[in-house]
Amino acid sequence: MAATPPPRSATIAKMVFLAVHDDRRDELLTLLEATRRSSAEEPGTLQWELHDDLDGAWSFALYEAFADDEAVAAHDRSTAVEALLAGFAQCLSSPPVAHLLRVR
Repeated sequence: MAATPPPRSATIAKMVFLAVHDDRRDELLTLLEATRRSSAEEPGTLQWELHDDLDGAWSFALYEAFADDEAVAAHDRSTAVEALLAGFAQCLSSPPVAHLLRVR
């Protein structure tokens, strides 16, 4: 008899890679900081971390973790995320690369 697999976690993570124009770095950081502050108040947001890319392929890597699919949807509808997405057009040198991940 096959072993029963462990229950799947509801936790969703999002990893977003951002390449920023050098002259727009401060503007993007301001938008990201507003998103970080807003995310800290969201009940389903578990973690929000911005990383510098040490390899240099991207400027930043953003890691977010959420309690479940509903928390991701609520976060993505927030005014801070809407402002951040609007700012991407001016700040980023290429489209963001985002991956949704489910924690095992």
